[in-house]
Amino acid sequence: MRPIDALVDATNYTMLETGQPLHAFDYDVLRKRANGKPTIITRRAEEGEKLTTLDEHQLTLTSETELVTDTAGPLSLAGVMGGQESGISAESTQVLLESATWNFINIRKTSSRYRINSEASYRFSRDVHPALTEQALSLCLRRMQEWAGGEVVEGVIDQYPLKREDPVNTLTETDIERSLGVRVDIKEAKAILERLGFSCKLEDEVLTAKAPANRTDIETGLVGKANLIEEVSRIYGFERIPTRRLTGGNCHRKWALSKLNLRSRCATSWFRWACRTRSPIARLRSNERQSFCLIARRMRRFVMSNSPIRSRLSER
Repeated sequence: MRPIDALVDATNYTMLETGQPLHAFDYDVLRKRANGKPTIITRRAEEGEKLTTLDEHQLTLTSETELVTDTAGPLSLAGVMGGQESGISAESTQVLLESATWNFINIRKTSSRYRINSEASYRFSRDVHPALTEQALSLCLRRMQEWAGGEVVEGVIDQYPLKREDPVNTLTETDIERSLGVRVDIKEAKAILERLGFSCKLEDEVLTAKAPANRTDIETGLVGKANLIEEVSRIYGFERIPTRRLTGGNCHRKWALSKLNLRSRCATSWFRWACRTRSPIARLRSNERQSFCLIARRMRRFVMSNSPIRSRLSER
């Protein structure tokens, strides 16, 4: 971030506070380019189109690049960096402020393609919720007015064709106990989620939670339910969750330590071979590790018999 003047500082401070990047255009430059009232357009670049960014690098664009343009040509690399021509300078007296949200995958590809790691691309590539745009816009305009003077023009041009719905998930005490192994009172879970900004409603011991606008990591369905349980567990406290054995059991054969079982297994040649093999390896300071299965023992034979890898191997 470069401290150019109070106007740019307002956009930077607002971005740091809200997580929403903003970009300020010199409105007089836009009027001059358009010979009148400018029209802001978002579109893909034409193959070979040129743009000089704020860091004075001239880019040759591909057709996969998203741009903010006017009728005269490109203005900025959408979600990554503004253009040099329309940027704020010491002579700027009128400002057009942009607060937008972009597809995070597209921004990630654009930033990687042109090797530009800006503050804006860092945030947009991790997904920014559209609800933050209006909040950041209002806050930034107020700061611009306080720090640089001037008047704020009434009205906001808002284009929001694909509105994002905040995910809604349901949760019960049984769901929490099944995942954590400890029973957490559903009212306590509701209080925890509300402290984290979720909108919650409890009916018939079923908790319905709507994610806040700043939580783009919360999903729906089974994954969304797991997201809620994770939020509850970290505030509830991992140290309060008791240690228990996994119900799926151990992938290796369980060796009972009772004398009766030990004698019966020692009689088998396989066990004797295993003992003879373990001893020299242990003397070499090696450790034996036994992994845990993610499925119950009764399901392993079914999974193995229906494995696509096994079917391909049998065809060879």
